[in-house]
Amino acid sequence: MPDISLLQQENYGVQEEESKIPGFISTIAFVVMIIVAGGYAALYTYDQMLVKKTVEINENIKNLNAGEVTDTVDELKKLGTQAKILKELREIHTAPTQLFLAIEQSTHPAISFNDAAIDVVNKKIKMKGTAPSAAVLARQAEIYAEDGNTASFLVENIGYGEKPAVSFQLSMDIKN
Repeated sequence: MPDISLLQQENYGVQEEESKIPGFISTIAFVVMIIVAGGYAALYTYDQMLVKKTVEINENIKNLNAGEVTDTVDELKKLGTQAKILKELREIHTAPTQLFLAIEQSTHPAISFNDAAIDVVNKKIKMKGTAPSAAVLARQAEIYAEDGNTASFLVENIGYGEKPAVSFQLSMDIKN
């Protein structure tokens, strides 16, 4: 068979391929349209949900009685007062322990106390005690003078007992 002439090819023969670009563009446009429509529907639904919530909150505010609010606030104030009282009680109960630790840390091991009057609130102590000698009592005075917990102290009523012991009375203020 002979070859088809060029004229026949132009009119009847090989057809040109159609361009794929218009189909591709229409597919992209369709996908974008679906995304925009879905986004609009989602935003519209979300907006309606927010409107319903707003209406519900407004109804709750309208139905709220002023008396209920004041009762709730009063209960919260009572609870706050109770918490404050409990905190103060805890601090008051731990204060003697801290005071006794301060005394123990600043007392010479040879000194013994046989009577004490302690004011925890003002952190003042009056104690009566004995020391084995005047030198130990003098050393105790030096310890109190150097101690960081002691604000002030006064040793008075010093007397010698039957044994070679020294009795004394101590008044002390503890630092905060």
